[in-house]
Amino acid sequence: MSQPNNFAHLFTSNAVPHPLETASIQQVIDDYEAELTKLKSQLRAIRDKVRAHRALLSPVRRMPPEVLGEIFQLTIENCLEEDRKRSTTDLVLVCRAWYRAAQHTHRLWNVVSISRDFLPEMSFKKVAAWLGRSGSSPRTLTIRVQDEMRPCRCATDEAAGCSLNPHQGVVQLLTEGPSLNHLSIFCDNARCFQRLQDALAQGKEAQNRPWDSIKSFHLSISNKVWKNLADPASSIFDHIPKSVTSFTLELPCAHTAFSRTFWGGRSLKVPLPGPFLQGLTSFTIQCNWHGTQIFSALVDCVNVETLELDFNADASAPDLWPEDNPTIAQFTRTGLHLPRLRTLRLVEIPKDALKVMEVLHAPLLGKLEIRSPMSFSTSGFYEQLKACMQVWLQRDNVLHHLCLTDAGFFSDEILESLLKGFATITHLTIQAPRFTGLYGGLRARRDVFTALVGDDTLPKLEHLELLEMTYDNINFARLSSYLMNRSTREKLGEGCTAIKHLTLTYEEGEDPITISRLHKKAIEGLGDGKLARIDFGQKRGRIRRLY
Repeated sequence: MSQPNNFAHLFTSNAVPHPLETASIQQVIDDYEAELTKLKSQLRAIRDKVRAHRALLSPVRRMPPEVLGEIFQLTIENCLEEDRKRSTTDLVLVCRAWYRAAQHTHRLWNVVSISRDFLPEMSFKKVAAWLGRSGSSPRTLTIRVQDEMRPCRCATDEAAGCSLNPHQGVVQLLTEGPSLNHLSIFCDNARCFQRLQDALAQGKEAQNRPWDSIKSFHLSISNKVWKNLADPASSIFDHIPKSVTSFTLELPCAHTAFSRTFWGGRSLKVPLPGPFLQGLTSFTIQCNWHGTQIFSALVDCVNVETLELDFNADASAPDLWPEDNPTIAQFTRTGLHLPRLRTLRLVEIPKDALKVMEVLHAPLLGKLEIRSPMSFSTSGFYEQLKACMQVWLQRDNVLHHLCLTDAGFFSDEILESLLKGFATITHLTIQAPRFTGLYGGLRARRDVFTALVGDDTLPKLEHLELLEMTYDNINFARLSSYLMNRSTREKLGEGCTAIKHLTLTYEEGEDPITISRLHKKAIEGLGDGKLARIDFGQKRGRIRRLY
């Protein structure tokens, strides 16, 4: 649109337009803006067409279904168990190509979680069809009927209905459905599980029942009334399939299991059949009852390779290692023999219970994991751990991997003292440590690398993992000198190995980019490729590889 000639004198001077000219100029401006709006609309339409046509040439259209399936699998791996079904359904509804790719990705269909609210409308045919798409992938079925606000009352009221059983759909899945590799049952009390077993017993003559062939079983009992169900003559564990080789048992908290008779749990036993325990290769038990229930269950675990003992207790919880107890006395005389044990996890284990390491005979134990919250940091816990481990290491000195998770230390001096007792360690993992020493003038030392720099600290260490660290737990200046010092000592043949691989991640909320700027000079020696390659591009910084 060309400029009107009657405005030419205004473009070449500073004259002020008179009112009629002002109105005309505004009209021209409005016309130009209308034209501009029209052209912008046309431009957007053309860009949309270009974008649509460019999508026709997208590499995604040529992506093999197998690659799409792997992407789908990685997508749902981070979903909560109960959200997997919805996420998978969303993926298959995108388009036909995605539907076909999902149908051929068997691992998308091998997990089903049934909640308490879903049970009334559960369809056996639909669940069986879902699992049937998993092909030969190991299948997992989770039945979750626990509810703290509405606990099942079947254990105290025989007339009350049970939230788990009898439910024909669940029984049918375990007797007529597809084969299962792993089964998890989360129920309010032991009576719920007992009633399910009674229903399964009615069809035990059937052949090839999924219940009879499960390899891994997780049983969680969350609520009260255990006392009447601990009779070995009617144990709820007697009819667990003999095919189970991996077993996880979560017992109710002592405060709820025995109501007001809290101390009554001290004398009760968990009647786990000896033949059943002897067939396990992996065993996890969570129990904070006051007594030796956990240790009594270990006598028959002669074939266990992976063992997790979760005491869910305070650091100073009593009565877990009474010297006058027959089981403990036997351990003291003859020892606790676990000849095939390779991995041991101790979770929130009280200080006195650490004495189990003094009687443990495990010649193949190579990995020890300990999770001890901050409340353990000032209880003498680590002094007791070091003392007990020294007894065990003198007998079975094969440990090569130590993992400390959620560990609370008053200062790095305590951590340093602990680590000096593990001369054979080649792999160390420290995850989310907390130093509880005071700030200010009485502030304790709080740097992880300060605990590692001693000449006699972990001389064989090659792999170091520092996970979920915080800003004040890492001194980058010490990191650089620590790595260089170990590398130099290895070259000089001083009985110390260089760190071959180091992984460093940060706690959520910590910004390694900002940290790297604050310590730029300190980490220059690490970023040149001579010692390490550092990537601070993620929220969690990672030192990937040491050469």
